[in-house]
Amino acid sequence: MNIPFPPVDFPEPVIHPAQRNFQIVLEDGSPPAVGYLRRANDDHEFAYEKCPKLPVKLPNGKGSILYARVYKREVDSVGYIPTEEFVVIKKLSKAFLQRQQPGNEDPYREISVAQMIGDNIHVVAMQEVLEDEKYLFMVMPYFGSDLLEAVL
Repeated sequence: MNIPFPPVDFPEPVIHPAQRNFQIVLEDGSPPAVGYLRRANDDHEFAYEKCPKLPVKLPNGKGSILYARVYKREVDSVGYIPTEEFVVIKKLSKAFLQRQQPGNEDPYREISVAQMIGDNIHVVAMQEVLEDEKYLFMVMPYFGSDLLEAVL
């Protein structure tokens, strides 16, 4: 017996405007770090410093995968505190996404689904999603090893 499933309506993904290339002012007054990415508005709890470890170019000008250190800012604080946490940032070219054929990978739907599912052991969480005029940035946890190794 074939039971049809109704289509799932996914909510609009939550994507924040991004600010790139800024100074990360540190809470302890030490020299600032070079910031790569954070939310553009005053609601930037986290800032990301690009590390030289990973940069991997995605094929066909699609974008790249970056490795970044996380800096955290407390609610009423001016400066950031460096953490021992690292993330992976999937940087996708909006120009490439606009040239894609219908039916190909849709990162906006991927973001919507991940945000709808939330915290789940079977899905890599999306910590934050940012965009500027050229790129879409998907910030995800870094597992410190191959994803397959982390899952097993």
